[in-house]
Amino acid sequence: MRSDDPFSWGVNNSGCNGIVTVLLEPLTEKLRSELLHVKAELMNGHAIQVLKSIQKDDVQTLYQSTSNDHFGELSLLKQAVDVPMRSGMWQEMFVHRYEPKPRLFLFGANVDARPVASFAAASGFDVIVSDWRSGLCQDHYFPHATKFIIGFPKETIPTISFRPMDYVVVMTHHFHYDRDIVISLQDLSLRYLGILGSKKRTRRLLGTSIIPSTITTPLGLSIGAEGPEQIAISVVAQLIEEEQKGDVQRSLWDTQSASI
Repeated sequence: MRSDDPFSWGVNNSGCNGIVTVLLEPLTEKLRSELLHVKAELMNGHAIQVLKSIQKDDVQTLYQSTSNDHFGELSLLKQAVDVPMRSGMWQEMFVHRYEPKPRLFLFGANVDARPVASFAAASGFDVIVSDWRSGLCQDHYFPHATKFIIGFPKETIPTISFRPMDYVVVMTHHFHYDRDIVISLQDLSLRYLGILGSKKRTRRLLGTSIIPSTITTPLGLSIGAEGPEQIAISVVAQLIEEEQKGDVQRSLWDTQSASI
């Protein structure tokens, strides 16, 4: 897309001046089996780094998971150490990283939670809605949610296997249930724990004058938002900001170095 001639674009403007590397492969039974393995790893919350050594008509593939699982052409492990972690074509090595969708646990199914779920799902989050009111936890209100967890916090939270990359937003508007949720989650390793409401209210929830740095309150970026939709935009924007920070910081090679 670096050509300046009008025949490439139909207008007297150049393209975006970028280069896109495309790898085309036949969908063989072997590749299908490997991709199903990749899907299983992603469903379990693990990222996958794929390396393909391309030499003439021969393509060898190595899959490395953050679960410390390697499969494919294990002979490529030594070459993998010298390959940059970011996706792209590096000489004769094609690199691509698959990331599991970040999970957002949305505690509270009130009217103001609906745009949060909608915008978050549209932004690439896997949205799980939890509330004790089954009448609110319905596809009609949350068409983009992938799962509903119905029950009181003290009953449902022990049944959830939270991951370090999970996002949690607490907005039930019920003080006692919010407290149950926050007390249960405050010591867990989470990517993001956000609580709707003022810092004063959060201090009351925690029963302390000091709010841990792992808790975000009030929710959302400070953009002067008013009303459910604008507040939802500020909240999801903050989630995206946090996720983008992680994309820069995460390195699959760091997690694999010991095993390699």
